[in-house]
Order: sequence, then structure tokens, then C-alpha cells
Amino acid sequence: MSPRNAAAVVLALAAACVSATDLPDRPPSEDGFVISVSPTTVHIRAASDQCGIIFSVDDDTRILLKRENGTIIEVTLAIVTAGRRAQGWASGPIAESCPAQAGAAVILIL
Repeated sequence: MSPRNAAAVVLALAAACVSATDLPDRPPSEDGFVISVSPTTVHIRAASDQCGIIFSVDDDTRILLKRENGTIIEVTLAIVTAGRRAQGWASGPIAESCPAQAGAAVILIL
């Protein structure tokens, strides 16, 4: 690989990394496990919560993955699977139903 191509790869990888400070500065709306995933939703429920929240995912939603080494990278909804530990931040009001419903600002897979 030429030095120029190597530099391009390093820049691309650096751009994909996200700082923990890029997460919302408030506690997550839900902290638990992914119950189900569809092309437009992620249902997250805490063990102590009977219903959880179904987050609607759109083009503005950031889907993030926290790696074992602590780094956070941006990923696609395709890697989100049921059973994974996750946190979700609502992008606006949360409809009080069972399960609750909200738009998703950030989904963090742990």
C-alpha cells in the first residue's frame, strides 16, 4: 500500500470513531437489552421495566457501538440484534404506552 493510500485509510478510520463526549449529555431514556429490531425500530427494555421503549429510527438517528477497548464507532442498524445490551436516547417526547414509543436520537450498543 502506498503512503498516500495508507494515510487515506487512517483518515477514514479516524472519521468513523466517535468520542464518548459525543453522546447526549443526559442519561439514556432506556438502558437495557434489545428485545426486537425492524428496519425502522429498535425495542429496548430494562430488566426492571415491563414494557421498555420502541425507538423509531430515521436518517438522523446515530447508531453507535462501544467496542471492548472502550472506543465508540458509528455503525448501521444492520448490526443491531435482539439480546444485545443497549441504551437509547429519545429525540423528543416519549409516548406513554406499553411499550412506550419515541423517536431515536442515539442508539448505543454495548
